[in-house]
Amino acid sequence: MSDPTRRTVLGAGVALAACGSRDGTDDTAGDTPVVDTRAPEPTSPWPGRGQDDGAAFPMGVQAGEPRPDGAVLWTLYSGDAALAVVVAAWEGDAWREVETLEVTPGDGGYCHVVLTGRSADTPLAYQFEDTAGALSPVGHVRTATPAGHTGPVRIGACSCLDQDHGEFPCLDQVQEVGPIDLFLWLGDTVYQDGNRTQEEYRELWSHNLSKTTFRTLLAGTASVYTWDDHEVTNNWDPTTLDPARREIAYAAFFETIPYVPEVRQRLWRSLRYGPVELWVLDCRGERDADAGHYISPKQLRWLKDGLSSSDAVWKVIANSVPITNMPLAWDFGNAQLDRWEGFPNCTQRDQLLDHITETGISGVFFISGDLHQTTLGRLEPEGPRSKIFETLAGPGGSFKNIAAQLLGEDGQQWLYNDAEWSATWTEFRADGTATLVCVDESGNRLFHAEVDVDGGAELIEVYHPWHHQ
Repeated sequence: MSDPTRRTVLGAGVALAACGSRDGTDDTAGDTPVVDTRAPEPTSPWPGRGQDDGAAFPMGVQAGEPRPDGAVLWTLYSGDAALAVVVAAWEGDAWREVETLEVTPGDGGYCHVVLTGRSADTPLAYQFEDTAGALSPVGHVRTATPAGHTGPVRIGACSCLDQDHGEFPCLDQVQEVGPIDLFLWLGDTVYQDGNRTQEEYRELWSHNLSKTTFRTLLAGTASVYTWDDHEVTNNWDPTTLDPARREIAYAAFFETIPYVPEVRQRLWRSLRYGPVELWVLDCRGERDADAGHYISPKQLRWLKDGLSSSDAVWKVIANSVPITNMPLAWDFGNAQLDRWEGFPNCTQRDQLLDHITETGISGVFFISGDLHQTTLGRLEPEGPRSKIFETLAGPGGSFKNIAAQLLGEDGQQWLYNDAEWSATWTEFRADGTATLVCVDESGNRLFHAEVDVDGGAELIEVYHPWHHQ
């Protein structure tokens, strides 16, 4: 990377001293915990039982929804023989096959296997195999650390991956930053605009996720998905969209991702990973402008109750559309009507943020997509909400919202602003600190920042590619 600049930003009246451990007397975190050691990474990938068969497993493999005892394993199978998945575990110095599960493909050959009974923080590998000898690619996933574990948690994120972009090199580059425990797909993972039939939706999902950069990342870690609009169609409204089209789009989405909802087609859910609790929101499918609902009242109540009861150090919210208070320029063309802050008749943004600040909930951090810009900032320029950070991950491969450069970086609300094809890597730690690294398609670190739960921030590196063109 050429010519990075180094700057230090001390915001919200809190200095973060080199982002080391926080004072153990802090009321929100108690005594500084002794960081547990994470299980070591395998020294080599599991070779599996043989070479994969591209024809039988045309979309490769994925895993998702990591839990301390397992995950959801996924593939698309085009054969008609009996199918199973073989699971191997890393035992510190070697791989050992530990389980073989029978698999019953669903409609169209989509397979979702809920793996349970495994140990926490364990590297696993898996490979689908049919009785005719066809093998899938090998996938790798790591079970989550349980509540109370204080080892670091590494989360990758991206959004806005238009299939017309071709490959997505930022997905390769983000894996070079460090280990990834789970990867957040924050919406617009495919652009289905104009599609209406089951075949069209399925074909486009297959086309995009079968690209090499997608397949490599999907097979290498756990994925957690939410949607924005383009998984269905541009700027769709659940109260007016043709129900038949909605059902087709929903079915294609849920069959393609490694997730088995407990309630039919319910996308919002939470996962616990050591010092991190993750809430995955549905910011599209429950909107009702007439009623002033950006999300359903039930989803909002679930989120507020969960934040209040959580003992996690970091409370990470996967949010497909930003919740930050954006400048007036971002309201051009009534764009604010699509965001939390400008949705018609809606007070839910204030309800949620007032609940967080007035009840003293610490460690809330938003990771969001949608705006096609690469941003790290505070929800508000001043006041208690200024201690809450939001980072916009992506765009991974869609148009660049170069208007982001107009925001500038004031060192207060805005720590980094640009628009570049990129993905983000974040490490959350139990001492209340976190590292954020955003990389572009060439591996440049657009920014490297250290933040804490009290609103302190330090920028280690800042890089704007357009400065060097």
